[in-house]
Amino acid sequence: MRDIYDILVVDRRTEVRSAICEYLEAEGYFPVAAADYDAAIELLRLQATVRVVLVDTDMRNEAPHNPRRSAWRLVDELAARGLSVIGMGEPDDMDEPRERGYPVLRKPFHLREMLAYIRAVPLVL
Repeated sequence: MRDIYDILVVDRRTEVRSAICEYLEAEGYFPVAAADYDAAIELLRLQATVRVVLVDTDMRNEAPHNPRRSAWRLVDELAARGLSVIGMGEPDDMDEPRERGYPVLRKPFHLREMLAYIRAVPLVL
């Protein structure tokens, strides 16, 4: 049995974050949610037990004037911290994360599929 750990869910849509977090809680995980780059970085500063991050691959529209806050800047920063990253993307947003070596769930996806991705991801504990 694998240890339970925190999972950070980063998506700009409240309903997506809520649905994912509710499902993960029911499965025994401890999810935390962020709507954007700044909130995700702040949560990571406070939540040392986060091991997996689910990130919306279409966050690039969040701050088009500030590429520092793009989804890919966030993903690269998370990976540099040793966290396992799983993208959540539309079909036309999946090439870049895969080229960078990140698994991507194709939207729309079933929550059981998401859970299988989480359980399969290598962890640095």
